[in-house]
Amino acid sequence: MPTLHLSSSEISVTVLLGAAGAVASVPLGYAGRLFSPIPLLSPILSQAISGLHVFWIVLAALLNRRGGTAFLTGALKGLVEAFLSSHLGLLVLTISAVEGLSAETVFYLTRKRSPCSVYFAGGFSSASNVAVLTLVLDLPHIIFALMFLSSFLSGLLFGGYLGQKVYRTLPRTIQASGPIG
Repeated sequence: MPTLHLSSSEISVTVLLGAAGAVASVPLGYAGRLFSPIPLLSPILSQAISGLHVFWIVLAALLNRRGGTAFLTGALKGLVEAFLSSHLGLLVLTISAVEGLSAETVFYLTRKRSPCSVYFAGGFSSASNVAVLTLVLDLPHIIFALMFLSSFLSGLLFGGYLGQKVYRTLPRTIQASGPIG
């Protein structure tokens, strides 16, 4: 069975970005609840900012470039969020781990970190939270479809595109494995 060997700097990046993502995600989650007075549109509109939750996961995967980094960052992000009283309660552990696993899957299937794969990793990672929510929410299928679309587009923009741009602006000394592509 292959093992994951991370250097101390890679562990630091994973821990710092996972924790920073959790600290940023708690107020974002409560901000998304501001739409709750709007019946049926509330779940769709709150997904419009869901890509900001996975930005940190995608950025960690870009910086470390090791298989498993996105999942570890997502799981750690969920754990810290749970301790910070996320509006989702303990469900945030599952959601964040699935977000990390989704990004990990896209990077594994594409075998590289091209801009296109980064965008899709952000999109599918963000939209994966809707898949988890289908297990606990009872909403019409059309609402779930619109939630998925809204979340996917948000992930493309905030998780993938923004993550890629931030990565490219970092000095090469911070970029653990050189430029993408």
